This record gives sequence, C-alpha cells and structure tokens, in this order.
Amino acid sequence: MKDNKMRFNLILFLVLGMVLAACSDSPFVPIDLDLAHTYAAATLSAIKTQETANLPTATQPNEELPVIFTQTAIPSPTVTLTSTAWPTQMFTPTPTNTATSTPNPTKTSTSTPTPTKTSTSTATPTKMATSTSTKSPIMTHTPTLTPTMTHTPTLTPTITQTPVPCNQAVFLGHVNFPVGSVVLAGAEFTKTWQVQNTGSCTWSTEYALVFASGNAMSAPLRIPLNEPVLPGETANLSIRFEAPGIENIYSGTWALVDSEGLKIPFDQTKNGNLTVSIRVNILDTVVIDFAESYCDASWRSFVVTNLPCSGDPDVSASGYVIRLAEGDLEDGTKVKKPILVTRPDDDPLDGFISGTYPSIKIQSGDHFLATIGCSVEGDLCDLIFELNYQIGTGPIENLQSWHEEHDGQVNEISVDLSNLAGENVKFILTIRNNGTSQDNDGFWFEPQIMR
Repeated sequence: MKDNKMRFNLILFLVLGMVLAACSDSPFVPIDLDLAHTYAAATLSAIKTQETANLPTATQPNEELPVIFTQTAIPSPTVTLTSTAWPTQMFTPTPTNTATSTPNPTKTSTSTPTPTKTSTSTATPTKMATSTSTKSPIMTHTPTLTPTMTHTPTLTPTITQTPVPCNQAVFLGHVNFPVGSVVLAGAEFTKTWQVQNTGSCTWSTEYALVFASGNAMSAPLRIPLNEPVLPGETANLSIRFEAPGIENIYSGTWALVDSEGLKIPFDQTKNGNLTVSIRVNILDTVVIDFAESYCDASWRSFVVTNLPCSGDPDVSASGYVIRLAEGDLEDGTKVKKPILVTRPDDDPLDGFISGTYPSIKIQSGDHFLATIGCSVEGDLCDLIFELNYQIGTGPIENLQSWHEEHDGQVNEISVDLSNLAGENVKFILTIRNNGTSQDNDGFWFEPQIMR
C-alpha cells in the first residue's frame, strides 16, 4: 500500500510539472519533455522490477489499466488532460486552451442501443388513429333516413277544405262588342260574354239572364239558358240587341238568376252583372264600294296568280270574279243593285279566290258592311268568307271570317274598323272552298266601307 502511494505521488509530480511548463506564460527555461519522459519511464520500470522481486510469483489482475486524470485550474479556462497507459501522449492546443485526447473507441459504442429503444414507441399512436377514424363516418349515415317521415303531415290540409257554394260564377271577358264599340243606328247585333260556372251546382235551362238596369235595346227582359252548364265549365252567353236610331252612347246590365229567381253575382265585375255598352253611329258616307270598284283590285286563285276582271262564268276551273247589275239573293230577295260574285278554283280543299284593293286611310268609327250568302241555285254550296287586310308590306291579317252554306238565308255583317284608324289599309275579300267545289258561287251584296 505504501509503495503504491509513493508511485502515485511520483507520477503526479511529473505530470504537474509538464502541465505547468506548457501552460505558463512566464519566461523560464523550458523543461526537456523527452528527458522527463525517459526519466519517468525508468523510474516506473525500477519500481515494477522491485515489486516483482518482492512478491511471490502469481498472476495479478490487470489493475494497472490506464487512468485518466483531469484537473481544472480555477483561475484559468477549463483544461482537460487525458493519458493512456503508456508514456506516449498527445497534447492538442486549441484557441480555448482545451486539450483533448480520445480514449479507446470501443467504449463509445455502448451508447448506441439507447436510440433504438426510443423508436419502437412510435408504432403505438398509428393503431389508435386508424381505429377511431374508420368507424365514426359509417354511423353518421343513419340520421338521413328520418326526413322521409315528414311527408305524412301534408295529407291533413285536405280534410279542412271549405265546401264550394252551389251557385257561383265568374266573368271571363267580352267575346265581341267590348265596351264603347260603335254600332250603326238601327243595326241588329248579338252581344256575347264568356263566363264560368265555379259553383257546385249545374246551371239548368231554368237559369236565365234577366234585364237589370239601363237600356234594354229591344232585347227580351228574360232570356233562359239554351243548354245546361256543368260545374267548372266555361260558357258563352249571348243576347241579340237592336241599336237605337239616334247617335248616342247606350248601356244596359244583365243578371244571372237561378230557377228560384235568386241572383248569382259574377266575380270580376263591378256590380255582379254583365254589361253591354255601345256608341250608335249613323253612317251616311260611302268610303269605298267594293262591287263598283272590283276591277281596281288584283284577283288571284290557287292555280292562277292574275285572274282577269271581269271573268268568264263558263270557265270555272281557275276561278272567276264578275259583277251582276241586279239579281236574287239566297233568301229569294230581288235586288236592283250590283252583286259581286266570286268563285274559287276547283280544288275542293285548297281552292280560293281573293281580291286585294288599293289602300285607303281609315278613321275611327268606319265600318265594313255587306250581305253575304250563296247563290239561289247553289244547293251544295259550302264556303268560308273572309275579310283580310294588309298594312304596307306587312303580313296579311284576318279581321273576321264567316261560314256559309246553302240554307235559304243571308248573313248581314258589320265590322268595326276603329282599331285600324290612322292607317293606310289594303282590304282583301277572300272566299275559300270548304271541302267541295260544287255550286260555290259566293255573293257579296253592297260590300262597302261606311263612315
């Protein structure tokens, strides 16, 4: 034990001396390091030889492995000194006055198992994330089935419907002769209204239109319906009037009553009644006589674009137009004034004849007047009469049409031209075959525009 202590002190002395020599900034005679190493090595060898001689021969454990001594000088920067088992030493000076020496590298590999254990813990969160995210979206689809049950309450309002009254009516509009229409003095005209039965009871033929107020204009005071009107049906109700002979404005109202005489008010009217209102005009000026000036018009048919005026009644295949100085009308009336006869070509479906007259300027209140029909002998006559017009180069428009068959009667027509007032208008008289071409001579008696 004593020998060991002596040896330790001797080595410590030598090491301290070398350190102080290397680190000292004071000028002194430097120590010969090689000589010191040699001396220390010799001393250690002598000590070891002596111990070997004094101890019995035996195998000693390797207790004299290299020892690392580290000393820190308090006033100066930290200095680390490392030595190996043998005298060979390396001193590496650095700007921080720190000298290092690497020990046996095999000892540094013992720290590598530590990071391998820390990486194994990363597998745990991956399982938790995958198990929670896949199940939750699947369960969210189940609430979407509940809104389908909300349709059942929609059936309840049908039970609370109020009963539809038995008698109920609505006025839809004027079919002809709207309020303010101009009618010739003394002329007969038929006024028509469009209505709808909106009640739950049928309007039987015991229902009637009765005069309520104003001017009856020679109409009966009570006019029964000519046919039943079922609930929900639309019907046209008509009354035939005769215009007074004095120029003025005339109005009258008519009410609908049931079989007991109870009034059925019309919705969408001012007083629940149907109204007729006209302005009577005495026409005493002939603006144009279409029979007198028939050759001023250009005539054409389905097969010929330019018919002669006057035509030849013996050549009827292409159609023709002629004027008779006098003659008999369909109802047998003998007249001493001109009659305009127009016959379509022989095509039973598309055959027609039309005459386009020079344009004239129309004023408010102007009327087209004529008496139309078939010839007295035209038993198979079936025709469509048309009054058409054209403004400038615009399209040809229809003012009114009439269907005429041989029935022994004539049709007196009157067309108010007030909606064309201020326009230069070309009027077109047209007759069309209606499924046959036999006996189709159409008569226009006194076709005129009156003012």
